[in-house]
This record gives sequence, C-alpha cells and structure tokens, in this order.
Amino acid sequence: NSVECLKIAEKRKSLERSLKATIPAEVYKKLGKEMMGSEE
Repeated sequence: NSVECLKIAEKRKSLERSLKATIPAEVYKKLGKEMMGSEE
C-alpha cells in the first residue's frame, strides 16, 4: 500500500536523503491524506 510505503520512507528519512532537504511532518501527513483519497 502506498501510504505504508510513505510511512516507512518517513521513518527511514529516505525521501529527505534523496531530495537533500528536510521534510516537515506536516508534508508527510498531507501526502498521506492525498494518497488515501486517490486510492478510493
């Protein structure tokens, strides 16, 4: 599931390393909500 992958990426900070930028928790929450909406 995409949302689970996003949670793992947040935990491992893999997106932050890839983008070489800090990603606030709010952004992860927003992404998760959008992903859940698109899966319906």
